[in-house]
Amino acid sequence: PLHSAGVVGPPTSDRQCEARPIGAVLARLESRRLASHVVGIVEDIPWADDDTRDLIGFLHRHLRSSRVLIALSVRTDELDRQDAVARFLGELERDEGVERLELQAFDRTELETMLERQAGRTVPAVLVEEFLARTCGNPFYADQLLPMCVAVGAGLPPQLRVVLRACLAELCDVCLAV
Repeated sequence: PLHSAGVVGPPTSDRQCEARPIGAVLARLESRRLASHVVGIVEDIPWADDDTRDLIGFLHRHLRSSRVLIALSVRTDELDRQDAVARFLGELERDEGVERLELQAFDRTELETMLERQAGRTVPAVLVEEFLARTCGNPFYADQLLPMCVAVGAGLPPQLRVVLRACLAELCDVCLAV
C-alpha cells in the first residue's frame, strides 16, 4: 500500500502533490479498517469527475484485501458505451473482487406497497397506475413524487404552491385557459 500521507516536508513534484491527498485517504481507511469494517458509498458515478474516478480506482487496487466496501451507484441505461464512466466501470468489473448488483424497477405490486407505506394508508389503484406510468417503477422517483401528489389528500406543499403561482402569473390568458 502507498503511504505517501506520512511524507514530511513540502512536495517536490506535481506527482507528490497529487499523491498526498489520495495517500491520506488510503491511510485513513487503512487505519479505520483495523478497528472495524468500513463502507463508502458514492452516488451517481456519471457525475463523478476524473479525479474522483481515479481515487475510487486507486482505493480499489490498494484495498483489495481489506475489510472495506466501496459501493457505487449508476443508472446503466443512461450510459453510452464510449463514455468515460462506462469504460471506468468496465475496468472495475473485470476484477474478481467487484460484484455488480442490478436493481430492477418496481412492478405494480411493489410500487403499491411502497406508496401505501409512505402514505400510511391505502392508495387508490388509479393513483398506483399513474405513479407507475410517470416513474416507470423507479422507487426514487416515486418517493420524490408522492409528497407532491394532490390525490393522496395532503394537497400541494406550500413551497410548491408559491412556485407554481409565480410561474402561472407570467402566463397569458390563453395559456391559462388551457
